[in-house]
Order: sequence, then C-alpha cells, then structure tokens
Amino acid sequence: MRRGYLGVAAVLAVIALVGAAAAAYALSMQQAEQMFKQHGCTNCHNGGLAPNFQGTVKTIEEWAKKYKSLDAAVAAESKNFKMFKGVKTWDQLMSQMPGITPELKQFFEQVFKQAKEGGAAPATTTAKASAAPKTVTVTQVRTVTVTMTEKTIITETVTPANVVPGTGKLVAKAAYVAAILVAIAAVVLAYMYMSRK
Repeated sequence: MRRGYLGVAAVLAVIALVGAAAAAYALSMQQAEQMFKQHGCTNCHNGGLAPNFQGTVKTIEEWAKKYKSLDAAVAAESKNFKMFKGVKTWDQLMSQMPGITPELKQFFEQVFKQAKEGGAAPATTTAKASAAPKTVTVTQVRTVTVTMTEKTIITETVTPANVVPGTGKLVAKAAYVAAILVAIAAVVLAYMYMSRK
C-alpha cells in the first residue's frame, strides 16, 4: 500500500516540475513587448526601418497563413527585408538580430504556431485607463553607431538604460528550483504519512 502512495506522489511531483518549468518559459504579449523594448529591438523595429512589435506579431501571423514553416516564410520574404536580405532560415535571421533572446524567439515561434492552428496570439491583459491623465518623462541615452557597406551590413552598439542581463533566465531558474522543492516536500510528506500507519 505504501508503494502505491509513493508512486502517486512521485508522479504528482514530476507533473508539478514539468508544469512549473513550462510556465516559467512562456511569455505573455505584454511581457514579450516589454522585453522587446528592454533589449533594444525598437532601435530598428520602430515602424520605419522594420515593423514595431505589434507589426512584427501581425507579420508573423500573416506568414502562418501563407507558409508552412517559419523557415519557408523567411526564405520567401527575405528579399523584402531592409536588412538581413541574405538570410534563408528562421534561426539564421534570429541569430543576426542584436537584441533577440531565447524567450523572445520562442514567443514569436509560439505566435506563428498559434496562428497556424487558427488561434490568437498569446493573450494580452488590459488595464482600465485612469480618469486623470498622468505625465511621465523618460530620459534615455543610447549610443548607436551605424556602418553601411554595399551589402547593407549594419553594425550597432546599443546601451539601453536600466537593463539587467539574464533576468529572464534567473526567474526561470528560480521557478524550476521552487518546483523541485515542492516535489521533494510532497514526497517527504507522503513518506511521513505512510510511515505512521
């Protein structure tokens, strides 16, 4: 009888661990947009040189309707890019983006997948606007060096203010450790309960 409870506890621990790890890596629309801004993506993705965040999401959703994969979309559409015209695959395009993170790459892949399946992009939470408008002054200093050659290769040095590198990975690791601790506690409690009988 004790082995049955321990088996159930072990299965529940594994489910909790997998669920926590998956939840730690999923970004909402707002989180992705915030990360997009924090990592300097808006230096190029500003609606002029390249589509802004919402435009990028919309473009990827349109690609899902036209192409069977992100690789096929990039291969077909790269001739229309203002930068990175020579790329042939999604991974190649993402590796050339200066501010891309694994979390953002995964977010855009999820947008494509959900649009392909007929679903909407990851959910956005909305907040009610306050009655009185507030004025916010933001001062941001950036150093951008752009070098252009005949091949349209652009090199940038961007120094965004108040960016703590690796924060997303740190949060994911913390969630993973918390899930492990919960699983261990469940197994210990199950064992203690079984030992009393």
